[in-house]
Amino acid sequence: MPGETVTVDLPVTNAGGTAGSYGFDVRLDGTTVATRTGSVPANTTRWVTAGVSPTTVGAHTLAVAGERVAITVAEPATLESSGLRVEPSRVAPGSPVEVSVTVANPADRPGLGNLTVRVDGETVDNRTVRLGPREERTVEFVLRIEAPGEHRVAVGGDTATVQVGDANTGDGGADDSTGEGGSGGSATDGGGEDTPGEGGSTAKTTGEPSRTTSDGGGSGFGVPAAAVALGWLLVLGLAAVRRQRRG
Repeated sequence: MPGETVTVDLPVTNAGGTAGSYGFDVRLDGTTVATRTGSVPANTTRWVTAGVSPTTVGAHTLAVAGERVAITVAEPATLESSGLRVEPSRVAPGSPVEVSVTVANPADRPGLGNLTVRVDGETVDNRTVRLGPREERTVEFVLRIEAPGEHRVAVGGDTATVQVGDANTGDGGADDSTGEGGSGGSATDGGGEDTPGEGGSTAKTTGEPSRTTSDGGGSGFGVPAAAVALGWLLVLGLAAVRRQRRG
């Protein structure tokens, strides 16, 4: 994604009997983007990290101290959401409603998507999700709906209903039943229209910070939603390059 840094480690060896200094440029596609300088004690090898942050899609070349590494910046994979659950499906006005959905990356490259939660067509929360190749994660939201009545909760292509207050009087408490979603959809649905709910009512809804659990070892959350439109991910095997240089 834009600003993500690709790094390589380079060995700098001082074979002499006194401390020495070094300096080299870091180049991306022939343009110097950084300079590394430092000192190395006598008869010592020091590993120096150098990196670049490509911001455009396509092939790039990282050049450091005569070494060249090819970098490919590709579009992120599209994430898929499924298995929407709303618990409980009946609550008192203002009581917490837990909304969870499974997000998966079916591709062999990193994926990026925006999860949007809607209540009666109104967007009440959204989260940017980034997953590693073949990673799957459960994302959880907590909502509070004040208006009595039946409300429809939608995430991606899934929908579920929640009853706030008693169905007849608008009063009453909650039970522990569960609403489950439909067939699933894409996790990149943040640009949809806000349409009114079927019942014609407007819910005063608040969202609380989401929680996540992961079945994989990929990266977590914290990517600003504004970055989704520009989200490119880096696809290369620099870790292998690093291991070979240290071997």
